[in-house]
Amino acid sequence: MKQYWEFKKNDLIQILMVGIQQGCSGKGFVTKLHQILFDRCRQRGFKHIFVEVANPATYYIYTKKFNGKEFASISLSKFISNDGRRPFEGYDGEIQLIVFDL
Repeated sequence: MKQYWEFKKNDLIQILMVGIQQGCSGKGFVTKLHQILFDRCRQRGFKHIFVEVANPATYYIYTKKFNGKEFASISLSKFISNDGRRPFEGYDGEIQLIVFDL
């Protein structure tokens, strides 16, 4: 897998959140929304997009449907915030970082 440790300015953009109303699920809106989002990022010169996912269904969509690659997995129970707290201590979930090459 390609290494993503060094980026030039404006190479990488993060998707923080994408959502649709529950009643719109299964109609292709998420696919179309991502196609537009990826195209716009590409047009603006970005080379990579990354997302953080914790939901297995979202992970499946990003890796299988949109061909993203899992870059890393972070155990939430070991996460330490900037102020030294462990807000997810005792939680056994993980967050996967998914990367897309544009």
